[in-house]
Amino acid sequence: AGEEGEDEEFVCEKVYKGLYLGSKKAANPQVLLARGITHVFAVGKNLPPTLGPGDADVARTITPTCAAEEVQYVYNKDGLVYMCLEVEDAVDTSLLNYSFGANNFIKEALADDRARVLIMCEDGTSLAPTMLGTFLICERGATVAVALGHLINANPLVNLNKGYQRHLRFLERAGGKLPDWVMPP
Repeated sequence: AGEEGEDEEFVCEKVYKGLYLGSKKAANPQVLLARGITHVFAVGKNLPPTLGPGDADVARTITPTCAAEEVQYVYNKDGLVYMCLEVEDAVDTSLLNYSFGANNFIKEALADDRARVLIMCEDGTSLAPTMLGTFLICERGATVAVALGHLINANPLVNLNKGYQRHLRFLERAGGKLPDWVMPP
């Protein structure tokens, strides 16, 4: 079903029950639906054109989901529910600011046992794994080692920068509890 080599372009692997990790190459709605994906959490600046604020007619800005200023929005398109977060993939980007909203989106999606959530970024190696690791630590009680084990098993190219590694270790030390200062007002 599709052109030769189509599956080789698809970068999406199961990490945990109902949770998938992927790159922007995984963003084809028809392929996602065929694989049972129901929700997409896209994080980063270089999202595919179909995942952007240009879809304002179907998008709603999330307010408030975090204490941060960056754009977050949710919309339904092509039979999928998207949450998009526009942030730079940089060592000094504090992803704690977005964890509450991201975790809630994923948790609410997984309330339906049939849901499958793709967490994706540019290449599936940094931002998305950090946000998925955050969910596993905060919502599933995983340690950093267990979360990274799941992530690396899904994508051996996972390579979190030092800032994102600190982020996950902080959450582990806090017992998976997000600090009050990242909660919405």
